[in-house]
Amino acid sequence: MGGDQQDGRTPGDGAAQDCHPGGRDLTRWTTPAGRALARAAGAVSRRLGPHAALVLTLLLGATVATAPTAATGVVYESVVEADGVTALDHPMLEAAIGLRSPGLDAAATGFTHLGGTAGLPILAALAVLVLSLARRSWMPALLIAAAGG
Repeated sequence: MGGDQQDGRTPGDGAAQDCHPGGRDLTRWTTPAGRALARAAGAVSRRLGPHAALVLTLLLGATVATAPTAATGVVYESVVEADGVTALDHPMLEAAIGLRSPGLDAAATGFTHLGGTAGLPILAALAVLVLSLARRSWMPALLIAAAGG
């Protein structure tokens, strides 16, 4: 195969972009920390097996996702109880009230409606269309369909 092809794919084709987004090979770790992490993951996989390593990775990811969620709950509770972090809310609220104007109010309302039940699906469909056309690949559309499915 020529130097312009990888696994039978040309560099400009969508399948090659799916394997190497932005022309960057994500299967090669270039930093010492990344190489150490890859070695550790390989060692865990060899010792526990691939399924146990995947479960361990999922548990670690769930822990990383749960910590900010718990922190958000603490902030919410102190806002509801009107103590702690709410001291920061009042100056920001006063600043926001000072910025109010009919034009900014309409712009803010329009922006919030983009995330509503009508606006968000349209924005998502447009984003998938743009990604699919730009990459000349069905992969973005398939991934979104699978995620939403």
